[in-house]
Amino acid sequence: PWHGLGTSIPARANALQMIGAAGLNWEVAMRPIPNVGAHADKKARRFHLIRMPQNPDEIEVPLGVVSPRYRALQNKEAFEFFDPIIGDSKAVFETAGSLGNGERIWVLAKVPGEIRVVGDDICSKYLLLSNAHDGRGSVSVKFTPIRVVCQNTLILALESGEKAHKVRHSKHMQDRMQDVQELLGLIWKTFQKAEELFQALAKVQVDARRFDTYLEADYPRTEEQRITKKRPER
Repeated sequence: PWHGLGTSIPARANALQMIGAAGLNWEVAMRPIPNVGAHADKKARRFHLIRMPQNPDEIEVPLGVVSPRYRALQNKEAFEFFDPIIGDSKAVFETAGSLGNGERIWVLAKVPGEIRVVGDDICSKYLLLSNAHDGRGSVSVKFTPIRVVCQNTLILALESGEKAHKVRHSKHMQDRMQDVQELLGLIWKTFQKAEELFQALAKVQVDARRFDTYLEADYPRTEEQRITKKRPER
């Protein structure tokens, strides 16, 4: 396991094994915050989103503040999202985990096949689901060649490549999640497109002229440097 922090699991772990190994077998609940944003009808307009304890020795942990319209996606439901592609040797759970006290969780599945760029230069294919439990983000689902194991790789996976499919935490969440599941049919087209782009880039030879063009684009010279034909100082 990465960084010595993960838990080793069987090669084809099921959702129950993965949830337990990742420490995600907990739920969240909404608790009204009295008199915060309350109207004349005394109904709470703000709620604490709470990580519920799993045993008597634990306490409730507040993760964020949300409105009454907020609908939580439980960790178990996040794993169930992968049901259509897990099993029958179609895909396997790769990593899963949480950040902080559980404000953000992710589940990553490895899908069959590889992106082969040139020779033994290959990229794996992953399907990522990231969910925010602090009221500050949506559920994000996307295809990525990045193996997520920590906050840095999660940010890199979410911010690079094609845009993620996002679902807001609302009463229509389950319907929207179903819509995203139907988009899984695009998985092969997405990775095929990436493979073609990678292979095209690999054929581009970087000679002195192209290298100068690249440097000029990233580190443009001043007018004085252009006249004297000097390069920017490091």
